[in-house]
Amino acid sequence: MDRAALALDNPLWQFSLRLYAEDGVAEACLALQAERGIDVNLLLFCAWLGTVSCVELTPQDLAEAKRVVADWHGQVVQPLRRARVAIKLLTSASDPAIAQLRQAIKSDELAAEQVEQALLYRWAAARTSPSRHDGETLLRIDKNLRMLLAAHASGSATEVAPSRLAVLLEACRKMLR
Repeated sequence: MDRAALALDNPLWQFSLRLYAEDGVAEACLALQAERGIDVNLLLFCAWLGTVSCVELTPQDLAEAKRVVADWHGQVVQPLRRARVAIKLLTSASDPAIAQLRQAIKSDELAAEQVEQALLYRWAAARTSPSRHDGETLLRIDKNLRMLLAAHASGSATEVAPSRLAVLLEACRKMLR
């Protein structure tokens, strides 16, 4: 494992914050997370590689990137998310003390996701060589996203949430301007 210090405020994190704020992107990401079990950080990572670095992932790249964050995501991010959601569902969640705890867990969950993205950024920085934007940039983004979606789909990649994919692609296209 790489022991270099993680760069928390890295280009992937900045891209993710901007993309996630685009109209419909948060909803599309959260729906894919709920419907398909997609790791939103991996989804944003695939979009970032295609949009900013013009990198098209191979299936092996995606599998390796998933391995890089699997333990962190499974043992840190997901338990925080489950705790936050569980508190939200409790009838006593409107109590100010419980609401404050939920907000603290939400902040910790976001910090854990930032660490996950830093792990992905470090992995990508060591293994990918950015290229220039060209007429194939949107195609690369589409391929990266479809590869991740297909890995979580019971059907073919083309059947996987086309409207959600369209929202992400349009937001990425806007960021290319």
